[in-house]
Amino acid sequence: MEVRGRWWNGAWGRMARRDIWLVSNGRLWRVRGRLGGDGGQEVSYDFPDEASARSMVDRMMKTSG
Repeated sequence: MEVRGRWWNGAWGRMARRDIWLVSNGRLWRVRGRLGGDGGQEVSYDFPDEASARSMVDRMMKTSG
């Protein structure tokens, strides 16, 4: 899977940091989110198209941890 985008909220620390990745293999689009830096809680969502995946990225960026 190739990373197509990466976002970080700019906050340091295990409780405040949020990371989001958009990855794709050309057919499947995956959005991964992590709360809390390395070793933090992770979630991932799969989508059939880029538009749906980017919509999830937008929602995740607007939602607080």
